Amino acid sequence: MTYREAVARITGLRGGELAGMRPGLDRIEALLESVGNPERAMTLVQIAGTNGKGSVSAMLAAILQAAGRRVGLYTSPHLLDLRERIRVDGRPIGEADLVDGVEALGTLIARLDATMFEALTALALDYFVRQGVEVAVLEVGLGGRLDSTTVGRPAVEVITSIDYDHQAYLGDTLEAIAVEKAAIIRSGVAISARQAPEAEAVIVRRAAEAGVPLSAEGRDLRVGVRKASLDGQWLDLEGPDWRIDDARCGMLGVFQPGNALLAAAAARALGAEEHLRARNLRGQGQGGDPGRPPAPGNPGYLRGGQPSAGRLARLACGRRSDAPRRPGPRPRDGVLDHRSATDGRFGPCDHYRLCRGVALPPR
Repeated sequence: MTYREAVARITGLRGGELAGMRPGLDRIEALLESVGNPERAMTLVQIAGTNGKGSVSAMLAAILQAAGRRVGLYTSPHLLDLRERIRVDGRPIGEADLVDGVEALGTLIARLDATMFEALTALALDYFVRQGVEVAVLEVGLGGRLDSTTVGRPAVEVITSIDYDHQAYLGDTLEAIAVEKAAIIRSGVAISARQAPEAEAVIVRRAAEAGVPLSAEGRDLRVGVRKASLDGQWLDLEGPDWRIDDARCGMLGVFQPGNALLAAAAARALGAEEHLRARNLRGQGQGGDPGRPPAPGNPGYLRGGQPSAGRLARLACGRRSDAPRRPGPRPRDGVLDHRSATDGRFGPCDHYRLCRGVALPPR
C-alpha cells in the first residue's frame, strides 16, 4: 500500500469524516484492544471545549517537550496534510509509519465499520507507544462523552471555553453542551477555563461526582497581561499555590493568555514545575499550528477548526485598532466558508463582515 492509498482509504471510511460521524466508544475500545491497549502505557491528557483546545494542546505539548518529556500530540482537523494530526516531539508521523498503521488496523476497521476519526485515534495511540511517548496530549474531536479520545484514565483533563457548537449532536442549550464536554472528567485532576455560569455549574458538578479536584480560571487560576508586542505577550500566571511572573507566550490574540494559563496549569500538574518556575516557557512560542498566524495583521491563515458563532463575533471585536501590526500593506479581505460555523447562525455574508481584515487562504 502506498501513502496516497493509505490516506485515501482512511479518509474514505464511511464516506468521510463528517458524513461518517458516529459517536460511541465501542468501536474505538475494540480497535485499541486489538493493538494491546496503548492508552494504558502512557500518561494521558485530554483537552475538550469549544474554543482554544487546539492552542492549549499545542502549548502544553511544547512546554512538556521543552521540559525534556517525549510528547505525542493528537489534534484535528488537519490543514494541509493528514500527518499533521499525529506528532511526536513536534514532528508529524512519517508516511511509512502511517501506511503501517493503516495496514495493521485494516481488517478490523472494515469489520467494525469504524469511522475515520476512530481509526486515526487508534493509529495515533499505537504509534505513540511505538515511539516511546511518555505523555500523550489528546484534543477531543467532538463533545467529549462519546468522543474517541475518551479512553483510558487521564492524569489531567482540560476544558477550554464552552460555547454553542455542533448542536445537532450535543444539544441546543449551553448546559446540554457542557454536559457532553464535562463528561471527560473522570480521573486525575481537572482544569477549566472561565465559563458562562450555566456551563461552570455543570463542570463543578461533574468534577464533584467523579471525585476529581478542579481548578477553574477566575476562581483558582488567574492571568494578567504585562505587555504585548509582535514578539509575543508577557504574562503573570497564578494558581492556588504557585505563581509565574513575566512568562512569555509567543502566540498573540485576546484568547491566548487564558489558553496559556490552562497549559501552564496542566504542565504543572504533570510535574513540569521546575521548568515553569524558571519562566522557561519558550515552548509556548512554538505552540499553535500552520493555520494560526503568529501576529495580528500578518497575512496568513485563519484556522479555528470549526469556530462557533460566538467566537467569530469575539474575534471581530478583539481586533483592536491599537493591536501591534507589521509594516506593509493591510491583509486582504477574506470569506470564511459557511460550512465552518458549528452552529449555523451565520451565513456567508455575515462571515465576510466578521472576517474583513483577517487574512484567509484561497480555496
